[in-house]
Amino acid sequence: MAGNKAADVILEKLVEGAEVTFRSSEALQKLSGRLRYDVPSKTFLVELKEKVEKGREKGKDAQGDHPGEEPVRITLKEITQVKGKDYQQGHATQSAMVIVAGTVQYCMIFGAKEVRDTWVRQLEDLCRQREASTKTKGGLVQGLEGHYWSVQLVELLDPLEAGKDLAVVLKLTLFHPLEMAKVEHLFFRKGMSVQACKDMIADFQNVQGILATEGSSLYRMTKSLLMRDRTKDDVLSILERIEGLHIDRVAKSSGRDPETLDVGDIESLRRQTASELEALKKSMPDRIGDGGVGPTILGTILNRNIDKLTIINDTTAKMRIDIHQRNQTARSSQRSSAR
Repeated sequence: MAGNKAADVILEKLVEGAEVTFRSSEALQKLSGRLRYDVPSKTFLVELKEKVEKGREKGKDAQGDHPGEEPVRITLKEITQVKGKDYQQGHATQSAMVIVAGTVQYCMIFGAKEVRDTWVRQLEDLCRQREASTKTKGGLVQGLEGHYWSVQLVELLDPLEAGKDLAVVLKLTLFHPLEMAKVEHLFFRKGMSVQACKDMIADFQNVQGILATEGSSLYRMTKSLLMRDRTKDDVLSILERIEGLHIDRVAKSSGRDPETLDVGDIESLRRQTASELEALKKSMPDRIGDGGVGPTILGTILNRNIDKLTIINDTTAKMRIDIHQRNQTARSSQRSSAR
């Protein structure tokens, strides 16, 4: 009895019910009635006004489950689909909730969109809990009164405001059938492995009592964000490396003046930079990935930069060799003239 009272509190709005216009694929006649949820039997009841009036005429209690005649019953376990839908009726918009239960489709039209949205949200949550209870075997910690929390909103915050070593910061708004909402944060550091990310979300899911399906979605999204952050850092590192392999920069980094190098040194630097640029190109798929549109586009752009710098280095080396040879020729001519 105490459990039923707790459930009545949790699903207060569904238990109280709402006035609807009702029809089903089995009976296309549009009728008016009251839709409510019966917690003990986990059944949605539609008490049609026509049947209620008949019950009153016969002197029966119209507030019971059987006001004159049996109400329409939709059990929770039969429901396979719930969605909100707006219909245009003349100049007015009708707010409907469509339920598919077994082979029958039901359409409930509410008097206000806010009421309809509340019913859709609550019913979707009940269906998710039903799925979790049938598919999960004790791995999750349940929330208040045996219900699970669902993730209502995910916000991506700026990691720089939370810590320099963070890659992803998520702000999660969690919802529970008690209609409470709470906010939790998840922090993922730079360089975190996929397995560490997966373990962290699994721990969070267990502690918070979040639905299994929500945890899976959260993991996939976070994994994608971490990969994007890692790709950004890798791309910046690759760009710096490409710029650092200009033949003149390599010469200066070793303390040599690129304009005074002899032919052998110039040719050696050209081969060195060409070899390192080619190795960088081959490492690209491992560093930024090769799956999906993003990595493919980035890889193409970076490879073009490498090819461009290879040509620049070849041209620069040829120009330095030509200048060196002209200078040598000029010096030889001067020495001959001096004799």
